[in-house]
Amino acid sequence: TAELRHKLSMLSIKRPPPPGTGQHRTAARVSNVDYEGQPPTSGANKKLPEGIGGLSNEQIAHELMINPKFRITDDTVTGDHLVAMRMHKVFERAFTSSLVADLTEQPPRYGRVISMLQEFRSSLNMLASTRAVRDEVGRVLDIEGIKETVEKGGMGVAARQELLRELADLVCKVHRGIEGDMAAKATREALDAADQALGGARGVQDVARLTCEYLEVAQTCIYAARMDLGNQKLRGVAVVVGERGVEYARCNFRKRLESGEISLDNTIEWLCDSVANLDSDPGADISAAKLLEGSPDDFKRMLQLATVDMIVSGREALPETYRFDGLRIKALGQHLEADVRAFSILSSVHSMTGLRSPAHTEAALAAASEVLTAPRRPSMCMDTVLEDVRKGIAGAGVGERELGDIMRVVGKNVDPASAVSSAAAKIVRRAWLGILRDGHFPTDIKFASAAHSMRDGMVQRCAPMGRMIDVSKEVFVHEYNDIIMDAARLACSR
Repeated sequence: TAELRHKLSMLSIKRPPPPGTGQHRTAARVSNVDYEGQPPTSGANKKLPEGIGGLSNEQIAHELMINPKFRITDDTVTGDHLVAMRMHKVFERAFTSSLVADLTEQPPRYGRVISMLQEFRSSLNMLASTRAVRDEVGRVLDIEGIKETVEKGGMGVAARQELLRELADLVCKVHRGIEGDMAAKATREALDAADQALGGARGVQDVARLTCEYLEVAQTCIYAARMDLGNQKLRGVAVVVGERGVEYARCNFRKRLESGEISLDNTIEWLCDSVANLDSDPGADISAAKLLEGSPDDFKRMLQLATVDMIVSGREALPETYRFDGLRIKALGQHLEADVRAFSILSSVHSMTGLRSPAHTEAALAAASEVLTAPRRPSMCMDTVLEDVRKGIAGAGVGERELGDIMRVVGKNVDPASAVSSAAAKIVRRAWLGILRDGHFPTDIKFASAAHSMRDGMVQRCAPMGRMIDVSKEVFVHEYNDIIMDAARLACSR
């Protein structure tokens, strides 16, 4: 674990600072910050909290164990760090507006532009892969030389654009050294578009605005290069995580347990509740008595069952063993709700169209299925989903009166308290458990033909959940064994 700890500590991926301020804006950096992160600080001269939106080295190792191809993106940033990032975006927009005002004055004021270029120089020096490139950074972004040119009045529009073109060439060269020609091509295209726009500028205001946009594009491209460099380092770390990650995670967790920083209270309560409910659960394929036999397969099945039920119930007290999976579990809960909702809608459309407009049943089902299986946020507003389903069925040729009858029943059946929705929830739960057990949609579930289109999506969603459970079992196998066995004894003694 020493090798892994060292590699993780060497990772550093920072977003460029807000232009012209010299303050560090951190969007992605692997550090020793706690998972929950720290609240954003206020004040112009204070730094934002470090970390990838609250991700610690342990979280990075955890994500790589679940997905060796895990990469850091802006989507990684969450919680307080996301709020802080959005605040900085507002700040940057205000800064850009004021920078345009600086450049439209006569004579133009270049102080903050020079500060921005100085920060670009620092970033590019850090990213440069060779001494030759660093020398070129020093030549192009010769801050003292630029100041002297400005003081002599030599920074006209043509000179300004020439400097930006040389900066663009530098950014592309640096990015090519990190990620190769494909990354450099995208960077080149973005910067060329900014250059072309500036070349066609007319009037002082237009030139100032497009100059600032050019600088913003350069800043974004430098940030992309930083992210690519960080992810390049992650690829190297992923190999070590694959070899040592379980030991690393287990060691860190036990240290936190011994220090009293965390406990196993939530984990114990969660598993004890799940084991206690086994004998009264018609969907369970194991029993408390069978768990006492100590079969590893049964213990794994118990974890699958307990995890799915945690997602189904929306359990608020997250087990400590899943402390790095809160967002993943929340997303799975949204997907579960979406699957139940889709099954309820498709079943209702199938039965009602068959009654009210039999000739259009297949077309209406296909239209509704297309709406419900299209890539979308699972938390999308129910009214929006129902309106899209209505439009799809109407497009299938169902009459207005029949459509009204169908949608009234659909609206009633998607209510979680309805009998149809309750039945759908049980079927979806069984489906998820079957997929986790066998790796494919269970053949023993007589899934209505109306909902066949949902099966592939369910299998895809269960795959990362299965990996999450497997990683948890590997890391916490000793804790789980003791808790499950004790819970089974307690359940059998009642």
